[in-house]
Amino acid sequence: MKLLNTEMDLVANLTLDRQYFEEVYEQPAKYATKAYWVERAADLLLIAIGIVSLYLASQVMATSVALSLLGVYLVIKLCTDPEYCGAIDRRTMVIYRRLFPFFRIGNSGPVTYIVPEAVFRQFFTYSGRFSTMFEKVRFLLLALTLSFLGSGTVVAAATPGEVVGGKISEHPGWFKESFLDIAEDVGEAAGSDKHVILFMHLNGCPYCFRMTEENFKHAPYTDFIKQNFDVIAINIKGDREVALNEETSLTEKELAARLKVMYTPTIVFLDQQNKTVARVNGYRSVPDFKHVLDYVQEKAYLKTSLSKYVDAKKKAVYSFRDHPQLKPVSDLGSLADKPLAIIFEDKGCLDCDALHDGHLKRPEVREVLKNYTFVRLDALSEEPIVDVEGNQTTPKAYAEKLGVVYRPSIVLFDKGNEVMRIESNLYTYHFEEVLRYVGERHYEKYPESFYDYLDVRTAEVTGSGRSIDLSK
Repeated sequence: MKLLNTEMDLVANLTLDRQYFEEVYEQPAKYATKAYWVERAADLLLIAIGIVSLYLASQVMATSVALSLLGVYLVIKLCTDPEYCGAIDRRTMVIYRRLFPFFRIGNSGPVTYIVPEAVFRQFFTYSGRFSTMFEKVRFLLLALTLSFLGSGTVVAAATPGEVVGGKISEHPGWFKESFLDIAEDVGEAAGSDKHVILFMHLNGCPYCFRMTEENFKHAPYTDFIKQNFDVIAINIKGDREVALNEETSLTEKELAARLKVMYTPTIVFLDQQNKTVARVNGYRSVPDFKHVLDYVQEKAYLKTSLSKYVDAKKKAVYSFRDHPQLKPVSDLGSLADKPLAIIFEDKGCLDCDALHDGHLKRPEVREVLKNYTFVRLDALSEEPIVDVEGNQTTPKAYAEKLGVVYRPSIVLFDKGNEVMRIESNLYTYHFEEVLRYVGERHYEKYPESFYDYLDVRTAEVTGSGRSIDLSK
């Protein structure tokens, strides 16, 4: 069939089309041959493959484009093959060609269809039919292969992935069985010259499990914690009532919101006047956590900040590592054109080597880091720099101003403002998604909470058939 532009072309082409169909179909003898029926069986099989591909494509968005093209190609290709289709009714053809001069027209038995001419020209280069049995067999094998591969992809993608790696913590028996009257708990602890620790956790949190096992149950300083602290577990999604003082009572999850808990576990240290004197956001290694315990137990908070106390305790254990994406920038205020990631390290950083050998080597992380200007600051350096706000300062003073205690910490800025930070030892999935949240500016769509974004992202990943292991 040909593209029609004028009424004269219409008449001429109708005559040619009629002659062509008469030549093809007025050969009754061929219907008795075995080869003819083999070809017809191949036609039907190809059409069935196309229909199945279309159905499978409709079930899985991730593969729908490829499978839809395969299905449309197979069905329409075979339906436009004159060796299979019946002659087109002349009256129907005239009506459709007058109404849709830029559409290709055809029919299969009782079904008449139209295909945009541009689409027809783009996809169908066999002039609407297979000229030899060899071509048809070759195409059938190709279609079977593509359908098999496509169906395999659909089966894999149609099966949702899982979120695995969550672990339930069993808190040690020496954690305090509290009625959650915190003021009363603080008073009891003060009577024994102890401090109170609020261990804010979440069921299934792998970091909470690790912190419980390594830093409380089986740490070399477990007895030290028992002697100097009363530890109270708070479930950040829980509904138990917590009385902070005589004036303030709220549920566990309301307390978590009030304290702006971003990571679990979050560990809050209270002094003997029921005031927060130290806080740890997320998992810390056994040696790092001991520094915080010592700071509180010695009541060093009365004389200095936690960051200065920890810095004074550190020994040189780390040499700065190269990374291909780190930029030597001293004027941070000039970097407002794209998100900024500042990694704070120092010579006493216990976890910096693990970060460089782990997350920062992964291709997926490096891909996300392309969204950032990536800068390192020595948190003990006195070299002059310009901070994000344009102030003259030093890396040491800037770390102190930002309250950066943990090394390595990565503080994420965009458009001159801090959006989020990584200040604990994160597993792969969360580390990458925090970077993506800011680097791809998802925080603009989900400004209330990173976890609003994470829920959507997790559903997207598992919906594509990929599983997520939270403990790796």
